Amino acid sequence: MKRGYHPLFPIFFLPFLLLSEGISRSSVNNWQVGIDVNACGYSDTVYGKPTFGVAIDAEDGYDKNDKPEPPTPPGGDYLTLYFPHPEESVFDKLDWDIRTPIPPGSSKTWDFFVQTNLVQTQVTLRWEIPTDVPSQYTFTLIDESGGAKDIDMRTTSTFTYTSGTLPLDIHKFQIKVRENKPPTAPKVSVIPDLPKTTDELICIITKESEDPDGDPITYTYTWYKDTELQKDLTTNKVDPSYTSKGEVWRCIVTSSDGKVCGEARGEDQVTIKNTQPEVTNLAISPKDPMPKDDLRIIYDYYDADNDPESGTEIRWYKNQVLQEDYNDQTIIPNIALSSGERWYFTIRPKDGEDFGDIKKSPSVLIGNVPPTSPEIKLIPDTPITTDDIICKITKESYDQNGNKVTTYIFKWYKDDRLQEDLTTDRVDSSRTYKGEVWRCEVIPYDGNLYGKQATDWVKIRNSPPKVEIETPRSGKDGCKIIRFSVEDPDGDEIFIDLYYSKDHEVSWRPIIRDKKLEGFKKEDGRYLYNWDTTKILEAGEDFVLKIVTRDGIFGEESIAISKPFNIDNSKNSLDNPGVIIYPNPFQPNDGSENTGTNDTGIIFDNLTNDIRIRIYSVSGELVADIKKDYTGGKYSWNAKNGEGEDVASGIYIYLLTNKARERKSGKLVIIR
Repeated sequence: MKRGYHPLFPIFFLPFLLLSEGISRSSVNNWQVGIDVNACGYSDTVYGKPTFGVAIDAEDGYDKNDKPEPPTPPGGDYLTLYFPHPEESVFDKLDWDIRTPIPPGSSKTWDFFVQTNLVQTQVTLRWEIPTDVPSQYTFTLIDESGGAKDIDMRTTSTFTYTSGTLPLDIHKFQIKVRENKPPTAPKVSVIPDLPKTTDELICIITKESEDPDGDPITYTYTWYKDTELQKDLTTNKVDPSYTSKGEVWRCIVTSSDGKVCGEARGEDQVTIKNTQPEVTNLAISPKDPMPKDDLRIIYDYYDADNDPESGTEIRWYKNQVLQEDYNDQTIIPNIALSSGERWYFTIRPKDGEDFGDIKKSPSVLIGNVPPTSPEIKLIPDTPITTDDIICKITKESYDQNGNKVTTYIFKWYKDDRLQEDLTTDRVDSSRTYKGEVWRCEVIPYDGNLYGKQATDWVKIRNSPPKVEIETPRSGKDGCKIIRFSVEDPDGDEIFIDLYYSKDHEVSWRPIIRDKKLEGFKKEDGRYLYNWDTTKILEAGEDFVLKIVTRDGIFGEESIAISKPFNIDNSKNSLDNPGVIIYPNPFQPNDGSENTGTNDTGIIFDNLTNDIRIRIYSVSGELVADIKKDYTGGKYSWNAKNGEGEDVASGIYIYLLTNKARERKSGKLVIIR
């Protein structure tokens, strides 16, 4: 009963109640929707909820399926909802408006009014679409009086508005029901069309669905693996981790307009193909092979389908030339190897079905055994500043085949600092200075490998002054003019001692001692000393002079001895015709006869049997004392001392004397 309505109803409504009992349940052709209307406790419930819908036996005009709207009661507050039917002469307002079924693809519209005398009051409509009302039907509420448009009655179940300011408020609404048309099927394609296990599958839409009603479309993706639904895969992609070789993957795409899904679906399928195998980390073992080693291949095989390796091709190359005899072999025996060859292999993996890409290994060089280390000797072994330093190879280096190495790398170090511009076996004396330590390193090279270096070193010792003395000349008042030249390679300060001897150098008597060089007068590049001989020498008496020079008061000494002379300065017969000494320098181990051998020795030629030969070191030590009958006027000294030992490399002083007390001296150089 509607609140505010009169309780009495006209009797002609009763027959209708009996007729309306035959309404069937909801279906495409039979469904009803009731609407509650409420405001401040008032509602319209005379025949239950005001209702609209369709029935298979209904007519669009008033019939047994409809219920008329009771008249508005006089006086009091009221609230009523009705469906207008102005075309009907008897009942122009219906409380139930049941019509003929909606033809496929079309729609029907129901207008209704909510009338009340409640002023400025919130009015609420409520409804519920039964679940068995077919889903293809859409229900849209339009508030024509208030302006609210397109309210989806399936997703919203209430609507509220405020009544007007006048005691008679009629609010108009419209409900539009239409049969929704599903979207068309899309066209799809799964890519790649020939996928492998490592490929991601992507289901792409090549032609979009179309919706006849113009509704927006969404898509649902369904994946099958060999007819088995993959419930957890709901996007358009399948990760490679899901797939295996030989599987058939099918993608089904269903379109929806938000109200109904399309019955037609797009689908495509692919078969997972075999994945080619791969090889990585190619190498040859050993990485530095020698001719005695076998060559073995190393690589890592991988197959995404976990297929075993079968049918792999291996090709070996020597110096860029294919070695067909070793096709598909994993080992090259050492009998096939020689020094200096360069080997590599290519590999084409196969999983029994398909080949992978060809890969090339790094190459290896079949090496030599490094050459033996040579032996070297620096000469002289006690050099002075004026000496060239020679790095002599005393024992050659040999390669693995027993061949003598012909290439040596020379490195020179001065006080442990490499002298990069010195690359030969010699250091010129201009590069050295006393106190420096010079080291030579010699590295053999056989064309492929370097051998172990050999090392020797020397220390540059102090260079004694160089001195020469001339036969004295007569001066004024019985004086003798002694002329001499002296220099020190190291630039040291020089001190002079001067001696004379009248007994063939058996005893020496001093003339001057410890006199600085700068105290002497100099003339024509020679230093002069006037020696007063009036109280010492007698006419015709023979004597010799000795000059001793030192580089510092306690430094190293050099000695020069003059030729014998007397007051008349007679000539020395040793110089006429003169003794000849050769070879000088004497270098017996260099392989040349021009510089002497251990058999020939040092030759003293043009000798007479009264000549005595004495040989001294530069420090004045007697090395050899020789007095013989010289057959043919020659004597060969074997460069040995009095004890039969080879004398060391260095500079030596020879002194020749005869019965006439004549003298001849000079230097010998020996290089071993």
